[in-house]
Order: sequence, then C-alpha cells, then structure tokens
Amino acid sequence: MLEITVHEIKEKCPVYKTGDKMMIDDPEIVPEGTGALCTHAFSALLHYVLILEHDWCLAKLGLTTPEDPDHAYM
Repeated sequence: MLEITVHEIKEKCPVYKTGDKMMIDDPEIVPEGTGALCTHAFSALLHYVLILEHDWCLAKLGLTTPEDPDHAYM
C-alpha cells in the first residue's frame, strides 16, 4: 500500500491542504484513507504511483535524499 501526504503547496490549491493524504492499494484508491481527489494532482502523480507500487528502490529512482531514504519526494 502506498500513502501519499501533502507536505507543501507552492501555489493556491482549492482541493488540498498540508497534511492531506491519499492511500493507494494497487490498483485501487482507498476511500477510507483518502480525502478529496484532485484530477490535476492525480494525473501528475500517476506514473510515479505505478512505479513506486512495484519498485521500492527510491534512491535508484532519484526520489529520495540520503537523510530520508524511506520517503519519496516529488
């Protein structure tokens, strides 16, 4: 299962606020763990979600930092 958390919003967002979560259990979005679903955000995340569900080598994907190898940053 993949948990996506909003850590920062750079512009105005009418859907999400910092701390909101989205839960994905491939191939389903888990409604109980997901607040609102923004089509703009989801379309940007979709290709990362598919990769992360099947290949958890975040360093190889360039999505993490040495200080925090267990979390992906996009």
